[in-house]
Amino acid sequence: MNKIDQIGRMDADALIAGFVEQKESPHTQRAYLRDLQAFFGRPEISVDLAAGVDATDVDAFVKRGESSGLSKATLQRRLSALRQFFDWLSIKGVVESNPARDGRVRTPMPRRSTSASASGPISREETERIVASIDTTSATGRRDRAILMLILHCALRRSEVVRVRVDDFRLVGRYRVLDIRPPDRRSNAVPGDNRPEATGSGLSETLSGRAKVPDHVYRHVEAVRMDVGIRSGMLFRSYSNRNRGASLTGDAIYRIVRDAGEAADLEDVTPDRLRKTGLQLALDSGATGDQVRAHGRYAATVPYAARQEERLRDSAADYVQIGTGRSSASGLGGKL
Repeated sequence: MNKIDQIGRMDADALIAGFVEQKESPHTQRAYLRDLQAFFGRPEISVDLAAGVDATDVDAFVKRGESSGLSKATLQRRLSALRQFFDWLSIKGVVESNPARDGRVRTPMPRRSTSASASGPISREETERIVASIDTTSATGRRDRAILMLILHCALRRSEVVRVRVDDFRLVGRYRVLDIRPPDRRSNAVPGDNRPEATGSGLSETLSGRAKVPDHVYRHVEAVRMDVGIRSGMLFRSYSNRNRGASLTGDAIYRIVRDAGEAADLEDVTPDRLRKTGLQLALDSGATGDQVRAHGRYAATVPYAARQEERLRDSAADYVQIGTGRSSASGLGGKL
């Protein structure tokens, strides 16, 4: 019996797609698809090509990754993808043994440390890569990209992201703003009530601030709202079969950001690091220190009164410019 007969009804020319489809997480699907395509150098492979892989091929792949400076987390994920892929092929009878589990394959070594802090801001190019790594053809992808865009442009902490409601977005004059709710606020008020009007003289005690939402960022928010199909309530919800409709937790936000970083071959990408990155990009692109401090809510600012629209006209959020399809002009800025 030849190998094509052994795999039965599985498409012999779509092995990678057949394997990836078995994974439940969209993030894992996208990451493993990239990893396998990076190894084989093509989007799909034949049975004969898969059967011809040996341990030296896998070891050379890991070595090339180390030489190119990939993080240990990325190298480990790539090796895991290969091991699981060949395990799957072994069960299907396509290969007799798993070359990725051979003792001759090296253990991925961490790359040498660089001058950049693992908790400091990320470069503009790397940030664009993180955002672009998310596939927005699915509702999950559209949700995840909206989360990243809000963290970057509105300087949201993950505890604030989970509290974003559909009706927290409003117009102030010509500009869209997000009412930001503080974390762990114990109150008898119903969420969404007791909020000041856009022209009010101060912030309600149920809010910790407001942030301008650039038009290109709000388009991502609108896409999520359309997917959820509601006009009020929590914006970011689970789409999994187990928790469908439940609000995302802080841990879920952390994983979404971390997975997007790993998909872009970057390690140690966290919501807090992404928040700092947005503020740094604004500073580097010409925003003033006062604008950035106010946008990041590092200190108390004057109430949103008569000068509110004037401040929104020139906000730090406008200087971030990630996901616009164009690069922001570089400026001289200090470090946060």
